[in-house]
Amino acid sequence: MPLANLWWLTVQIPGLFVLFFAMSWVYRAIPERISVFEDCLLIQHGETAVRIEKSSISAARIVVFADDAIRLRIWYTYKDHKKCNAFGLPSNFDLAALENALEVPLTVYDGRSGTTHNEIQGNQEMHRSSGGQSTLHNYSSAGTR
Repeated sequence: MPLANLWWLTVQIPGLFVLFFAMSWVYRAIPERISVFEDCLLIQHGETAVRIEKSSISAARIVVFADDAIRLRIWYTYKDHKKCNAFGLPSNFDLAALENALEVPLTVYDGRSGTTHNEIQGNQEMHRSSGGQSTLHNYSSAGTR
């Protein structure tokens, strides 16, 4: 049995691990780009794009961990299969526009204090300075409530 060419695997296998490690840093450096259209959400990250039809979305949740750590989780149906994807949102993302564009109610969870959007909204009813302003606006851009 010829084993002469197996030495080349000692270079190829560690090379694959180095490539995987290097590409993971590249994908961390390039943020996801989320576009909200009339009929769909388009999420682009690197060479991958996910198009989610708004009519197929069954639930959506945003978790705010910090000013720069906001996660969007979407449950939807694709080719008769239930799927769930989580995406990181930039701190300057317009959350109010996303809330208005979705056909399902958007649940917002504050990961710092453990309260949901409904609890936050109930506590802020008396403290709102502008009429009709969404509580999601308080999470978008630089600061949180």
